[in-house]
Amino acid sequence: MTKRRNAKNAIPRMPKQGRAYEEAVASIFCKLFPDSDVSRSVWVEGPDGRRELDIQVRVRDKIHSQFGLIECKDFDPQKTGPVGISYIDALDSKRRDLNATFAMICSNSGFTKDAINKAR
Repeated sequence: MTKRRNAKNAIPRMPKQGRAYEEAVASIFCKLFPDSDVSRSVWVEGPDGRRELDIQVRVRDKIHSQFGLIECKDFDPQKTGPVGISYIDALDSKRRDLNATFAMICSNSGFTKDAINKAR
């Protein structure tokens, strides 16, 4: 695993975990919606500063254009368990801040009952 140095503050940074999972989710979305523009690890400017989107999706047809985001949670089910309600709250906040048409979370470890209820 290589370390990269951030020139601004010279702190070593480790590559983000879960990139393979993000790539798999993006690939599936591209197959389901072949006319969409799908990008991974996109940084966008929001009202509270820069935000990273695991996957950014732009779906366009002749009349409409939609912008969406997909968060990918590649958790170790043994250590962290399923995705909890705090991740749903964070995603909804990001969706509102960026004025996204839709937002999704993909998880390899499932979701808590509270997270599912909140997402509804």
